[in-house]
Amino acid sequence: MSTSIFALRDMKDLRAITSACVLVNSLENDADDLLDSTMMKLFSSNISAVELIKQKDIYQMLETVTDKCEDAANVVESIIIKYS
Repeated sequence: MSTSIFALRDMKDLRAITSACVLVNSLENDADDLLDSTMMKLFSSNISAVELIKQKDIYQMLETVTDKCEDAANVVESIIIKYS
């Protein structure tokens, strides 16, 4: 993604910028799938309620991080569309 940010300065390599954005979106989708399966395993495990809540909170924070990365990629894509 940092490659795409630097490439925005001159807007010469739109293909590289777009590829980086597509990769971020793909990774975020993979993270969503991983979160779903991990949550299912977590709630079917026999760990204490305190540990379950801690782990659930960590997984949800990671989900927020991946969502923010996708948001950033969407902003970059909108800049490309607006200025190309």
